[in-house]
Amino acid sequence: PTVLDIGCGRGGFLLEYALRNPGINIFGVEVRKQAVEWIDSIIKGEQLLNAGVEWYNTTNGLPFITSESVDAVCYFFPDPWHKKKHHKRRAFNSSLVQEIHRVLKPTGTLYLMTDVEEVDAYQQEVLQAHTGFEFTYASDDDWDLPRTDHENFSIKKNIPYIRATVRKRL
Repeated sequence: PTVLDIGCGRGGFLLEYALRNPGINIFGVEVRKQAVEWIDSIIKGEQLLNAGVEWYNTTNGLPFITSESVDAVCYFFPDPWHKKKHHKRRAFNSSLVQEIHRVLKPTGTLYLMTDVEEVDAYQQEVLQAHTGFEFTYASDDDWDLPRTDHENFSIKKNIPYIRATVRKRL
């Protein structure tokens, strides 16, 4: 795959991306097995040859992905784990950021999206500690990606959300 969708949820973004970009391979990982089975059935039913999904927890790293092989990583609307005692459960941490940095090509991009300001601040803190990325908030003009299910929900309910484009430093 050249696009990795971490926490692909019910697969709305992954499937739409695959349909819009038939020449680009996208691969999703999701911790909920039932969601993965459902997405996989759609991929097979629609015969999407450029999409794949795997039941997987990224806290185990990304050892199955070759270094510097991915153009883009998408990490959208993660579980915020609001309580301080649960912050250790957040998948977006220094280990995952190191793995993302490893798998991204030198010109690769990490796309982030959340509707929780605290999560945005936390992600920025983790990225700044790594120093291998340049963080920029993205406007609609800078964002040419399909909408996620959660993004559509946020729009419908008038819930503000934050997008960021994070480029790998050379």
